[in-house]
Amino acid sequence: MAQKTDVERQMITKSYRISETLNYVIQGHGTLVAEGGEEREVKKGNFALVLPDEKHQYRNKSATEPLIMICAVPKKFE
Repeated sequence: MAQKTDVERQMITKSYRISETLNYVIQGHGTLVAEGGEEREVKKGNFALVLPDEKHQYRNKSATEPLIMICAVPKKFE
């Protein structure tokens, strides 16, 4: 399953899943923040792999452009 996600300016969502997710950034730039505070930059054209049970957040770093991603999870976890 794939889902389009639009992260508003400075919107932070803490989440985790029981399966891995593969996220592809189709617009904007931001950071993927791990539970321990480690930040990884994500921008248009990047993939981000989030492992099962990994608590994480996405932060939009632009004041004018949305951070838009496609999130894919294995079919059995839809």
